[in-house]
Amino acid sequence: MAEIPCPACRRALHAPEGCAGLPVECAECGHRFIAPPATGAPDAPAADDDTADAPERFRRPPQFSRGALAVSGGLVAVLAALAVLAWLGLRWLGARP
Repeated sequence: MAEIPCPACRRALHAPEGCAGLPVECAECGHRFIAPPATGAPDAPAADDDTADAPERFRRPPQFSRGALAVSGGLVAVLAALAVLAWLGLRWLGARP
């Protein structure tokens, strides 16, 4: 059995060996977290997403970059400007004899 401290209340939880990287819940405060690797164990290679092997309910939602948001906002602005110009052009052409 391995002792894992709860990050919220610091209570020592007794968990079976080999539970590193799995979701656990503190019996005292109910905080859910991913069990850290056992001390003295070799470090595992770091993954891009530290919750990649966690169940779906513990995964973080995907983060969108600000660059993608700026590009999509700019595209909407350009399309709106083109629509206004087209509307004005049609009105101007329609008013001619």
